[in-house]
Amino acid sequence: MKNKLCLVLLLAAIAGASLLLTGCQDPYLAGANIVLNKPPDEITNDDYQQVIRNLETAVAQGYPQNFGRYYSMLARCYYYTNQYKMTRTAMDSAIKYWPDKADSLKEILNGYWGLEFNKALEQLRRAAAVSRESSQIYTDKAQQNINNAREIVPD
Repeated sequence: MKNKLCLVLLLAAIAGASLLLTGCQDPYLAGANIVLNKPPDEITNDDYQQVIRNLETAVAQGYPQNFGRYYSMLARCYYYTNQYKMTRTAMDSAIKYWPDKADSLKEILNGYWGLEFNKALEQLRRAAAVSRESSQIYTDKAQQNINNAREIVPD
């Protein structure tokens, strides 16, 4: 256990040092990148919440030239913590502060919408495969996914 902890700390230090050496001197971005660059199955809800807190602090006192990056990372964290309205708000801010990446950021936002829409379709497929009496749970879940998609992209 001690060896694993030492290895994790060493890797985090190396990642932080490499970010500093490559010109990324923003500690908020460096910290968020370390957490969000873990394998997807290793990122927990607490990790996303930690990044959200750190990046919200960064916006309050950080580097204005990086606001686009902050907000795009916030949008990702909000999506994966089921804060769909905040996902949209953060992505709109990312587009405002990072206009040269607007097309890519809009594609990401549409991708989040698509994930929720596809979840709704899957629930409807399940509802169609069971009796009418048993399908209510699936149709309710489908409706919730559609509502989530609407919060992300209302139009």
